[in-house]
Amino acid sequence: MVDEKRQLEALNAQQNEELRTLNDSLEAKVESRTREVEAAREKIAVAHSALQAGFSATIEIFARLIQSRSGLASQSNVAADCQAVANAMNLDKQACGALHQAALLCDIGKLSLPDEVVAVAFVDLDAPAQREYCRHPLVAEATLISLDQLSAAAKIIRAHCERLDGSGFPDKLKGEAIPLTARILGVVKAYADLLEGRWFSERHTVSEAREFMVENAGVLFDAEVVHHFSAWLNTRQRRNEERGERKVSLGSLKAGMKVSRDLHDGSGCLILAEGLNISDRLIDRLEALQKSLGQSFTVHVEEHL
Repeated sequence: MVDEKRQLEALNAQQNEELRTLNDSLEAKVESRTREVEAAREKIAVAHSALQAGFSATIEIFARLIQSRSGLASQSNVAADCQAVANAMNLDKQACGALHQAALLCDIGKLSLPDEVVAVAFVDLDAPAQREYCRHPLVAEATLISLDQLSAAAKIIRAHCERLDGSGFPDKLKGEAIPLTARILGVVKAYADLLEGRWFSERHTVSEAREFMVENAGVLFDAEVVHHFSAWLNTRQRRNEERGERKVSLGSLKAGMKVSRDLHDGSGCLILAEGLNISDRLIDRLEALQKSLGQSFTVHVEEHL
């Protein structure tokens, strides 16, 4: 019995040693497989980042193509402004991403419009041209909807020309039936269009555009969105990016002022070019020209905000 007990103890010790060896080997294998999984995960993450970067670059190229079309402007500022408002309103990451894409591509449907429609302010178009213009959000959605990564942006673009009171297009949506992201893009894009003269015949100054947005908050535009957008425009960061301007009559024009946009006479001839510095001698020449033409000049000049 003593010998048998010794044999069993020896066998038990041997088995325990084998078990420890097996356990150490198993731990090493698990650690090795864990490292392999982590390495594969890192490779996938790098590939995903590269894919996303390539996709973002493609969108940027689309945006530049839109900008290259006569009568259309870059939407990079619109995208940045939308992002600021979305952050202020605590939109989630997915909504912010779709809104950014929509802001960059919101004019892609206008590429199908003829030059004479794109280059003219909306109020100056005749009824058939206005109807054609009002289809551009539908064209944009049709262009982008088949791309899974842009399907959310396509829906935002379709609704960004809707107005709170139902006077917008293409679906005459009202109030909260308009998605919040589309309401944000609608406010920011309308502000940019006012500055560029794509809504009314005459381009608005910064102060005029801001006043228009505030006056129509709760009527055409979401009041909360306008509130956050106005607050963003008043930040130092945003003011440094935006050049202010004001209209002055020839009698109020002073030497040292800088012209902020081209001035033409009644026949379309250029009188003052954007960026020109005003001098006393130039003011005298303008007064003589104004008198000979029999028309009053209003000059847009830069103003620090």
